[in-house]
Amino acid sequence: MMRARFPLLAASLFVVALCVPCHAQEKVLRLPDKPTPEEQGLVAALNEKRVDVSFADAQISDAMNYLRDLTGVNIVLVGESIKKRAVTMDIKGVSLGAALNLAAGPEGACSVLGNAVCVGSAGDVDAVMKNDVLLPEDPTPEEAEMIEMLDKKRVTISFEQTPMADVVNFLGTLTEMNAVLVGDKMRKDTRTVNLDNATLRIAARILADVGGRAAVIGNCLCLGEAKDVETVFGKDALIPDNPKDNEIALYGALKDKKMDVSFEETPLPDVTRFLQTLLECNVVADEEIAAKYQASLTIRKGGFDTVLRLICGPDLNYGIAHEVIYISTDERLKKMVGGK
Repeated sequence: MMRARFPLLAASLFVVALCVPCHAQEKVLRLPDKPTPEEQGLVAALNEKRVDVSFADAQISDAMNYLRDLTGVNIVLVGESIKKRAVTMDIKGVSLGAALNLAAGPEGACSVLGNAVCVGSAGDVDAVMKNDVLLPEDPTPEEAEMIEMLDKKRVTISFEQTPMADVVNFLGTLTEMNAVLVGDKMRKDTRTVNLDNATLRIAARILADVGGRAAVIGNCLCLGEAKDVETVFGKDALIPDNPKDNEIALYGALKDKKMDVSFEETPLPDVTRFLQTLLECNVVADEEIAAKYQASLTIRKGGFDTVLRLICGPDLNYGIAHEVIYISTDERLKKMVGGK
């Protein structure tokens, strides 16, 4: 009777042995639903590249820097929780993918995103994988051009504990495109990222990191906290239900106007005075809230709507009220405009 059990037990163990590598392989690399040829090529490279590594209680950031320099593969840490991890391992002749999975540990994960490997906690890696750049459903010609540049333009960036305000400014200078930080919540957050020859889309997603979001708004690539970016992305100017002819003419005259603006922590009343001179029309900030808000924004050839939306940020909005461009909170603006 005992002998009859051994073949069954051996068969069960064999099935388990087959399943373990499958689960391990699944954990090593998380892939987009529809991987691009570049992502497929990176998967192949991670399986083919063999590495010898020896770490003794090394900070995971140092371990990832070593592997990046050793293999030439873009490896980035996402989220904050993984950065506390220390790595101890001594392995020879293993694939780079396996080495990264071991370094990430039981609670960690690795994913392929463009030409980069993201390493972090499982939840953080999944969050970055899901947060693609937010795009308009019916893009204007300038938005369509921006969307095309996301995958066409490539960047090489290196930041070490750099404030996001400086990161976004540098990205704009590097790409000669409008890059804007939306809201104040992420302004003092720092980034440590090294990427070589990554598409602008991938760079933006990685820089947004966990809890952030990137979006195309007009001719601007915007980054910030996810809620702030999504709020500004979805804003529309408030227009009266039954606008007067001169209000219709005012909005129509301004809608396609392009402008260059540059503000750095500029009080809202000063911003509206500048816009009033630039646009040659009345621009008024609600006196009840104006003193509480400042604007930090640099845009070249931005459309009227884009500039106003980004000046207002997540907390304010604008519309036509009593034949002027009026800026206030949504609640107070609706009382002034009396429209949609």
